[in-house]
Formats: sequence, C-alpha cells, structure tokens
Amino acid sequence: MDFHKEEFQNMTFNVYGTKSKDILKELPKLTRIEILSKVASSYKEHGSSIIKYICYMYDSGSPMKKHFPELEQRKKECSLLSGLAKAPELEAAMINMSSTFFLQAIDEFLKFQNNRIWSMIVSNEEVFYEYQSKLLIKQKKTATKICCKRFKSSLKS
Repeated sequence: MDFHKEEFQNMTFNVYGTKSKDILKELPKLTRIEILSKVASSYKEHGSSIIKYICYMYDSGSPMKKHFPELEQRKKECSLLSGLAKAPELEAAMINMSSTFFLQAIDEFLKFQNNRIWSMIVSNEEVFYEYQSKLLIKQKKTATKICCKRFKSSLKS
C-alpha cells in the first residue's frame, strides 16, 4: 500500500520516511523514552526497525489503525513498513508479543503518550484477539474431532 507523508504528521514521533540505521540520531526526541535507547543498543542492526514498528503500531496518531483495522493485518503491515519483516525471528517475537523486553518497550511507549484511553484500546484489542484466536483454535479442534468420529462411524456402517 502506498502512503503519503501527510498521513503520519499526527504521530508523536513521525518515523515515516526516516532512512537512518540509527533512528535515535535522526529523531533524538525518541531518547526521552529510555528503553528505546536500550532497544537500539541491544539490537544494533534491527534496533531502528523495532522502534519504527512500535511507533507505527502503538502511536495514537498513527494512520495504520485506520488503514488496517484488523489487528493481525496491521501488525504485518507495520512490520513491512518498519523493515522489521527483514528479521523474521524478531518480527515473530514482536507480533506474538513473546518478548518481555519488547513488551516493556511498548508499555513505556504507551505511558509516554499519556493517553489512557488509547492505552486501554491497545490492551483490550490485544487481549480480545488473543482469546478469540485461542477460542477459534479450540473450536476447530472440537469440530475436527466430531467430523472424524462421524466419518469413522460412517465407514463402520
């Protein structure tokens, strides 16, 4: 999808169009969130991509929510736009929220924005999709078992 730089103007940290491998030098205000400096130093090669992903995904002024209302698709699109998709293991950790370090970075980013309603929306959306996914997987397994039983019983007849 093609974006226009004007769409990103309302972001707390407008990372759209940044080219530097060191996003903290390009946007020094990001260092006000201390953990982002730790992200950059811990993941030198992909630190900027991780920070961009956090900004695209969790900034209340990001247009990504409008363009991609479905959470999984938005995460993938933010990953592509940020360059995080080039590091599949990091991308998976970020998308699946399986890294405590990344969760702390997201939490600090949300707190910095000082927007409780936005933080609640983000949290509720994550929990909703997680539970929905687990429920659907469980339902699919149950449906598969029922179909298998029916199929086996029809073979016996």
